[in-house]
Amino acid sequence: SLDGIPSTKWVANVMAEESTLWIAQTSEGPFLSAVDFKLYDTSLHGDNLVVGVADHSEIRYYNFIPGEPEAKVWNRPPIDCNFPFGVELQEIVKYEFLEAKYLILETVAEEGAPLQTREEIYEINRKLVESHNRGPSGYKLQLNQFAHLTADEMKSFKGLRLSTVEGSKPHTHVDDDEVEELAKHLPDSWDWRDHGAVTRVKNQRMCGSCWAFSAIGCLEGAHFLKTGELVELPEQLLMDCSWDAGNGGCLGGDMSNALNWIKEVGGVTTSIQYGRYYAENGRCHLDKKHLISPIKNVTQVARSVNALKVALVNHGPLSVGIATPPDFQLYKNGVYKPSEWGETDHGVVLVGYGVLNGEKYWLVKNSWGENWGMEGYILISAEGDTLNILDSAYYVTMQ
Repeated sequence: SLDGIPSTKWVANVMAEESTLWIAQTSEGPFLSAVDFKLYDTSLHGDNLVVGVADHSEIRYYNFIPGEPEAKVWNRPPIDCNFPFGVELQEIVKYEFLEAKYLILETVAEEGAPLQTREEIYEINRKLVESHNRGPSGYKLQLNQFAHLTADEMKSFKGLRLSTVEGSKPHTHVDDDEVEELAKHLPDSWDWRDHGAVTRVKNQRMCGSCWAFSAIGCLEGAHFLKTGELVELPEQLLMDCSWDAGNGGCLGGDMSNALNWIKEVGGVTTSIQYGRYYAENGRCHLDKKHLISPIKNVTQVARSVNALKVALVNHGPLSVGIATPPDFQLYKNGVYKPSEWGETDHGVVLVGYGVLNGEKYWLVKNSWGENWGMEGYILISAEGDTLNILDSAYYVTMQ
């Protein structure tokens, strides 16, 4: 029984996810009374399943109206098996397919270099953490949920693919003299969490959807500044619906494309209205009758420290792209200041700035759950263009 009501329990186990349905038996007939989703961390139980941090969601239904659904509910729209997005994303899909194919061939090959085991990867990272933490660096590393993953596997926890299409970026409206004048009056430190403009730390899991979390984090802050209400908005909506803008769900995307798509559509719904985040691509079911957060303009910030600070304080949390060196995944605390980094590959949310032990930093919200870093956050050095943080930063203004 469930809550004292006789019920039938149905359980489905697929990979690392367990789904449970409770069907209550009432005088008016059976009805769905509860749904329970559990996503387990299988990374410790085998080499082939890596899903990251466990998740658990439960929905209970306490009332229902009996009746037959409309016939159209069961009709799936015709789906074109061709790619509905641009050539650039088609090439990405082909690359991912070939990469998986060659990985399989390498695994079964009798000759060639052996693949590293989980234990070997973990041991390499253990030595890295110990060596780094003995040094004079201003930040510390730790062994965490990513310590046993390969570099290729870590790509699935990022997903930023900056658009290279000409004219795809919003125009930058900046007056350098005005920025420098405004910068003189900025506070020494700023944290949008203290002002109520930042939602909880979320977890994208093993899905290249960082771009969606970055864009939504920016939009949530702008919505708060406009309405005074902090509302969680759905990353899943962008993953399901913004393919025409050049995004590809878990295959990756660009927060600039996402924000401009929201502007064109007229807004988004709330997370409660659209549904939970699944860490996988889904079918778009956006109800345009309940749109909120309409965007007036999407603006790219000029490439300077002061411009970034002025935009942050005046327009709310920013959607930014950063590079992620190999030890980024093992970050624990302190001001992260690596000696080198590569191309921009991860979308995050810039929520503040300050100074720690004489080191200026940017306060950044990641989308890897609260178990990573400083309860889901990282302090990135504000010296120069560390991690390319100045290169791809955006804010939105609301209608």
